[in-house]
Amino acid sequence: EQGGSRSGEEGGGRQGGNKSQGSVYKQGLVGNICNFCSTSFSDLSTLKKHKLVHNGEKLHGCNICAKSFSQAGHLKRHKVTHSGEKTFRCDHCTQSFLEAGSLKRHLGAHSGEKPFRCDLCAQSFSQAGHLKSHKLTHSGLKTFSCDVCLKSFLLAGPLKRHKETHSGEKLFTCEQCAQSFSQAWTLKRHKLTHSGVKTYSCDVCLKSFSLALALKRHKVT
Repeated sequence: EQGGSRSGEEGGGRQGGNKSQGSVYKQGLVGNICNFCSTSFSDLSTLKKHKLVHNGEKLHGCNICAKSFSQAGHLKRHKVTHSGEKTFRCDHCTQSFLEAGSLKRHLGAHSGEKPFRCDLCAQSFSQAGHLKSHKLTHSGLKTFSCDVCLKSFLLAGPLKRHKETHSGEKLFTCEQCAQSFSQAWTLKRHKLTHSGVKTYSCDVCLKSFSLALALKRHKVT
C-alpha cells in the first residue's frame, strides 16, 4: 500500500510538474529564444520554424511565379496575392486588403493607439512589426545586402525597393502625365507635384514646396 501510495504520489508529482511546465511555456514565461535575433517563442516547434528564416533555406516554392519561402504558411499567404482579390475591407477608409492580417494591422492606424514602445528611444508604434523594424535602426547593423552592387541596408524593405532600380523597368506610371518610375514610392512622391499642394515651407523666406526634397535643395542655396 505504501509502495502504491508512493507510486501515485510520484506519478502525480510528475504529472503536476509537466502540467506546471506546460503552463509556463504556454504563458511565455519560459521563452525559447532565437540565437540569431533574440526573439522569444512559447514553444520549441515555433522557434524551429522561425529559425528557417535565418538559415536562408526556402524549400516552399510558388508554382505560379517560382518565388520561394522558408515556411509553408508564408507560401500559402503569398498565393493569395496572385488572385488579386482584396476581400478584406476597412470600414473606416474603404481601403481593401488581400489578407485578414493586413487589415487587422491597418486598423491599428485608425485607432491612434501606439502600444508598442521602443525601450531605447521611447518612440511608439501602432504595430509590433513596426517596432521590430525600428529597433534594427538602433543596432546599426546592415544585414540586407544587394547582390548586384553590394550596397547594404538595415531593413529588407529598402533593399527590395533598391533592387528595383537595377532592373531598369519602370512599371509605375503616372496617369496624369504618363511619366514612369521604377519604384512605387517615387510615383507617389511625383503625384504630389500634380496636386498643387505645397506643404513644405521654408522658415526663412516662407516659400513653399510640394516635396520635402525640393525644400531641402532650396535651403542649401
